Amino acid sequence: MNLTITRGIENNKFTTLVAFKEFGGIGMTSEDEMALLQNYPIILTYGEITFSDKFKVVSGNVVQDSTGDTVTLILSERKTPLTQVFQVRYEVSTGQILDAELGTSLISKELVAQAKCILFENKVKERITSLLTIAKTKNNSFEINSPIDVVI
Repeated sequence: MNLTITRGIENNKFTTLVAFKEFGGIGMTSEDEMALLQNYPIILTYGEITFSDKFKVVSGNVVQDSTGDTVTLILSERKTPLTQVFQVRYEVSTGQILDAELGTSLISKELVAQAKCILFENKVKERITSLLTIAKTKNNSFEINSPIDVVI
């Protein structure tokens, strides 16, 4: 599955949108993936995702790093089917970020906002990858060998 990530900033509000682009990906044709999702529908559920990771600034850019500052998101429960119209959005205003969220590397609210957007993107991608892997393990030749002619 291919997704598109669109980021934006306007009036100190940082946004990221993760949206469906097209079926198909590593090791699976678009037709096979479409059939897989019809047979085993996938629902992305925020409650099944731990939105927490560590980030730091490298060459002016926010990157995930195990030695960085901890960033956590608390999101309302949401369930979104993984279909051709899939899209999930996260936005945060620098005014919503507490001074306590600043760290040794993420020293401004703008950097924390960027880290939160990247955290959202990364965790959504990881969860979709995991859900697709689970669906692929359920897929076998059951439907391919149908109909079965039986002579008695």
